[in-house]
Amino acid sequence: MADMEVEIPVKSSSNPDESYLVTFSLEGGKLSVFCTCPAGGWGKLCKHKTGLIENNETLLADEEGIPALAQAHKLIAGTSLLDVYQNFKERRKSIEAQQRKLKKELSDMKSGFGRQLQDGVE
Repeated sequence: MADMEVEIPVKSSSNPDESYLVTFSLEGGKLSVFCTCPAGGWGKLCKHKTGLIENNETLLADEEGIPALAQAHKLIAGTSLLDVYQNFKERRKSIEAQQRKLKKELSDMKSGFGRQLQDGVE
């Protein structure tokens, strides 16, 4: 597929009068995704990027973005992006489960130590 760029306006969740621009850029066979939101401006992952990768039309600033989103998904289909994203989601889910387990373990440990302090130690 030839190099190309697809720009998609998306809504800001914090300011209904503001929108951001998500750009899918295919260059030299590599697909990059950029967003002009504050997180995206720092090169971080944002809900706009992931939402559009997941084909979430509710993020679009208006209905005129639907054809651009379809075009972006044609670009995505020519890459391994969906596999990479699925791997990311699975690893994130696993890590978040570990975090919850460790947080509970820490809470139980603090409670136990608090009881020891209240009951006294020899």
